[in-house]
Amino acid sequence: MKKIIWISFAVLAVIWTALVAVTAEIVNWSFSLISSSQVGDVANGSFNLQVPLWLTPWVDQSTVNSFELSATYIAQWLNSILPNSVYVGDFLNVIIWLTWALVLFVMLIIALIAHWFAANSIKSNPQNPSVHRDPI
Repeated sequence: MKKIIWISFAVLAVIWTALVAVTAEIVNWSFSLISSSQVGDVANGSFNLQVPLWLTPWVDQSTVNSFELSATYIAQWLNSILPNSVYVGDFLNVIIWLTWALVLFVMLIIALIAHWFAANSIKSNPQNPSVHRDPI
């Protein structure tokens, strides 16, 4: 039972870490796009989106085209309110990774409590009572 608990914790930790890493990369990419000169091109509608190489297997061209259209409207709005958006992206990355650490810590505490309960349930309810001997 204890092995199942720790294997589950490890698998969930890897999945959580991968999800947070991808989210952080998307935030970095988005805010670097906003803070670069490409935002002016997006706001004018003369923009060709270059999808990162790690994202190309999962994104088709129609999705990229709809994103470009949405980005045009959003960029016009962002140009007016976020002149220093790279700092906002850095701040969000710190928040993302602090949240990752907090959730991973909570997962670790849950795994430790489950380990403790599994260890105590084996001691109090052994499968073979002849093996279990109470100390005198």
